Amino acid sequence: MLRNAPLLENWTPALTTEGLHLVGRAFAHPVHGDRTVMTSQLWWADPEGHWVRSLSRFYRLGSPVNADDTRRPGTTVH
Repeated sequence: MLRNAPLLENWTPALTTEGLHLVGRAFAHPVHGDRTVMTSQLWWADPEGHWVRSLSRFYRLGSPVNADDTRRPGTTVH
């Protein structure tokens, strides 16, 4: 399932009134193709930072917008 999941590159967290989402450039998204998207609410995130599960699908995670801040354990994202 993860092998066929869309890849999300240059992603960043986005907190909305609906919950936590990711915004980034999706590749091979089954609905949106290759373009910038906002995921649906996140349900689960891989502790190693390789994938997330949103309300609608899995995403493989590429590089975040700022890899030094986003992937370091214990780092607060502003």
